[in-house]
Amino acid sequence: MGTPPAHDRVRRALVDPGAQWVVAERESRIVGLVCFLIDLEQRLAKIAGLYQLPEGGDTSVTRELLSF
Repeated sequence: MGTPPAHDRVRRALVDPGAQWVVAERESRIVGLVCFLIDLEQRLAKIAGLYQLPEGGDTSVTRELLSF
């Protein structure tokens, strides 16, 4: 059947109890986000999605999001 569309994957991640979302803000505006899927049994986290707005600036926003 293939990979589900991106919006379906995001919708599932929003309600997944193992998903942790981190949001980056600049001047009260969201400029980036990352979603980590946490596997407690395996003691690992996978990045399910990462996005930074172009106007979010340089890569410091991405570095901040991944340093969580």
